[in-house]
Amino acid sequence: MALHVQSALHGTGMTSVLHSRFSNTSPVAPIFRARSCPTSVAAFLKRPCFHSPSVNLLYNSTLPSMWCCIASYDIAQGRLQRPRVITSGVVKFDEMALPPLVASTVIPDLPPPPAQASFSVLCAAKDHMKNIAERWSVHSFESWTHPGISFTNEVFGSTSSRDRFVAIATLQTFYFMLDDIFSDAPNESVLEEFGISRSIGKCSQKLAAFFKRLNSIFRQQEIPSNPTPIEGITWELGHDMRRLSNPEWFNKFADCLLEHQIAGVSSHVDHIADDQQFLKEVEAYAQMRVLNSGGRWVMMLVEFATNVYLGDEFSAHPILHQLTNAAVIHCVYVNDLFSYPKEMFEENPRNIIKMFMQDSNDGGSGLSQAAWKAVDLINTQIHTVAELEKKFDSEVFAVRSYIDGVKGVMTGNIYFHSVDNRYRHPNSVFPELRENITNAHETNV
Repeated sequence: MALHVQSALHGTGMTSVLHSRFSNTSPVAPIFRARSCPTSVAAFLKRPCFHSPSVNLLYNSTLPSMWCCIASYDIAQGRLQRPRVITSGVVKFDEMALPPLVASTVIPDLPPPPAQASFSVLCAAKDHMKNIAERWSVHSFESWTHPGISFTNEVFGSTSSRDRFVAIATLQTFYFMLDDIFSDAPNESVLEEFGISRSIGKCSQKLAAFFKRLNSIFRQQEIPSNPTPIEGITWELGHDMRRLSNPEWFNKFADCLLEHQIAGVSSHVDHIADDQQFLKEVEAYAQMRVLNSGGRWVMMLVEFATNVYLGDEFSAHPILHQLTNAAVIHCVYVNDLFSYPKEMFEENPRNIIKMFMQDSNDGGSGLSQAAWKAVDLINTQIHTVAELEKKFDSEVFAVRSYIDGVKGVMTGNIYFHSVDNRYRHPNSVFPELRENITNAHETNV
């Protein structure tokens, strides 16, 4: 499969960091040896290696880590392509006025992306998911395997051991599944397959009680005598993560998981009740999404992935807390930006672009203005993390390991959203997200 990746350049003198993810065995790898390359997009495209007036980058799905985002630029004329005005449903917009998703968010304060996992580790994760599906007769579980492994590979690819990578990938797959069946794409047949009562998702009290019981099973506090598939998978996942971590971290992590799930229930209740209090001000919206997005427990996985734990002294440090919060908000806004095309016609207004477009204080923003505002918020959080890192200035190994890991999550999260088909659609408003990508670990594992 070949993919022509396009993004718009806006003639603003914008300097971007373009990360190239090419296999060392790739025939084009020598051109893109550097993992990060601060340069203007126009200058990048004028390099001698590009001979065509209109640049076409071929994405070869057989190369395990080949990725790049290039602006489509008319080198011969030295100008941009002519803007196209597109109507998508009720949203009318100038395509060339939209931000190039990756080139506008991968900026110099972000580090290069984390290393990716080896082929054998990806195989182990895929096999583990297949075994879960067969052992518990939940064959639909494998349909969430791809985003679970893809996210883990982009964000935690350099995890210290195979078992840890597999545990993280299983957890991510599990939560993609929960998010879809209770929120994004409710499916009664899938609920039944996992042994979940159809009535649970229709009552906030029942749903909260359901998540609390699952959390108790995850902690190994309760061992179901005749477990349903959802209970059995939860117990196995908790058993593996507890075995690979320490008791203090594991208990805090379980608390964080429950906080996320209960916040998600509360957010859903607010939506049903048409409570718009969190949609009136950016800071309130951000803190609501920090709780219901799961970003906090993802950041805790940095410690699990490296098997280096902060301990109470540093995990409660106010500056480190602020840094983590800023990183979570960054991930939230990245998700909102890349998710907008699939959420634009959903009833749930919890998306920062939707919020800007519906803001009555300034008459509402158009799509391009709202998207650029989201980009500004994303990059603000990157600068905030960089400033807090300088302010903390610790040489303690556990702290350095954690901060480096958090920054890796931020970068890897952008890459995940840019390449995973979960966020792609032929009719996406963003040109970069219109073609499906066949990833190496999807085709070869």
